[in-house]
Amino acid sequence: MLGFSFVTLHLIQGLWKTGSARSLMEDLVGFTILFFLGATVAAYLALRPGKASSFWERMADWLFLLGLACTASETVVLVVAIT
Repeated sequence: MLGFSFVTLHLIQGLWKTGSARSLMEDLVGFTILFFLGATVAAYLALRPGKASSFWERMADWLFLLGLACTASETVVLVVAIT
């Protein structure tokens, strides 16, 4: 999902003309990248043994869900901007 977000950001910057929808999409994709990156790091930390592994597992779950929510928001903005 992290790679998909980077490809989306590249396509937005390369193909989309300037405008408020592009700015909003860039912001949403930026947050998506941060959430998926945080989920990846938290998932790695959850694999390490220790008491804090359950905390990192929950954190990875929440960050991944936030990333998915941002991806859904990007889709809505894209559909509205196209139509």
